[in-house]
Amino acid sequence: NLLTYANTWFALRLINEQFMNFYYHFANWTTVLPPIHGFLIGFCYFAQNLNSALLTLDRFIAVVLLDWQEKWRKFWWLFAAVLYILTLHLYIFSTGLFDRKNHNLFIYNSTSDSFSFAIRSTKIHRLLLAEVIFGLVFIFFCLWLNTITFLRLRELKKHAVVKNDRSFFLISLVIFIGQSTNVIIVLLYFVFAYISPNPAVVSILIKAMLYTSDVFSLGPGLYCLVIPGPINRRAKEMRGAGRETLSSVSTTSTDEKGCARAYTTADRMRENE
Repeated sequence: NLLTYANTWFALRLINEQFMNFYYHFANWTTVLPPIHGFLIGFCYFAQNLNSALLTLDRFIAVVLLDWQEKWRKFWWLFAAVLYILTLHLYIFSTGLFDRKNHNLFIYNSTSDSFSFAIRSTKIHRLLLAEVIFGLVFIFFCLWLNTITFLRLRELKKHAVVKNDRSFFLISLVIFIGQSTNVIIVLLYFVFAYISPNPAVVSILIKAMLYTSDVFSLGPGLYCLVIPGPINRRAKEMRGAGRETLSSVSTTSTDEKGCARAYTTADRMRENE
């Protein structure tokens, strides 16, 4: 999420700022950085949806498939790695990543003294279609798991463990809702760009995606801190401990200054005698 956030700012948000021109000139000079930015713009969309799906699956196993918990704790990373490899191949196939006709570049406009980021690909429509299909599969898969998990939590008695499960489930649910919103925006872009062309709507969606991307990237961290539960309580404890430490340091510093002033006054009295 943080990688998506940083890449969006460098590749799309700061290109109109003159103080960043040096970076885009340097990026074009390297010939490597523009393709990296282009790759991250596309692949991070798949990665964020995949991460949200894994988190939803994790909550499903923790609440519903209790017998699978031990295996999941041991092998979740292997399962996630396989899915990432498959997703990477899907991205490479849909975008034609190694096609020589495809290239990304920061284009300089001398009139406005700013840059624009050009993604030149003969298969951009295929990439968008893959994003839409991948996103819809993600929505229906997570919706199914979240529904079963929610119904299971309603059946369980109210005790500390279940309360924690509810908190973690609520966090994953809010993240899922955010990612689903992102998928819907991509779906609308695909419809109004290729199926029923409407340049005005496409322009609005492009501008909206620049800002919603920040929300989808930074949102998960905020949800963890705000939603009531063990993470929220731990964050409050750390803030409280931090304030107590600062207060203690301040009191100690004041005492030391007082002792220093008393010592200096005593020395002066001895000197006068």
